[in-house]
Amino acid sequence: MVGERLTQLWTMMGAREGYNMVPILSWQNRDALRRQMDLIGSLAEAGHVNTVYIEWLSRGVNRTNWLWSRLDDFEEHLAHLPVRWIFSGIDAGWFTRELRRVLPQNNFHTVTIWPWMRTGFAPGLTEQKSKHFRKDIARLEGLHRGELLPQALPRPEDPLGALQADMMNDQQ
Repeated sequence: MVGERLTQLWTMMGAREGYNMVPILSWQNRDALRRQMDLIGSLAEAGHVNTVYIEWLSRGVNRTNWLWSRLDDFEEHLAHLPVRWIFSGIDAGWFTRELRRVLPQNNFHTVTIWPWMRTGFAPGLTEQKSKHFRKDIARLEGLHRGELLPQALPRPEDPLGALQADMMNDQQ
């Protein structure tokens, strides 16, 4: 909650001083999402915020269930806001396909370090790494433009329930 509050204060103070602010949203549960959503929504509707950054990284959970649960939250509570979105921490094609469905106006961008991580730390010659990196970037650009249509991933019946079960299993 301290991190949420600091983000709120930073965003409000910057907007009040006339700066373009890009608040960061990250939530562990829907109560945290609602607290942040109320502030971001009011700032967006007042024209003080036009871009919002969402971090999609996760650790220690089933990645697919995590992303589905976050997408459900986003679609239900945030997708209607009149802002651009920056999503970080994803490069899964199926997820980009879903984002295009949820945001048909294509008002989002994805940012990921995975192409760099996969090539920067991989063994091989610099020329091979460079070729692999360019291939990864071209794939991401194709996903964003909608030129690549990866296979849809089946939605779990209850992604949040499956995610909570994963977390309980990890704690045991």
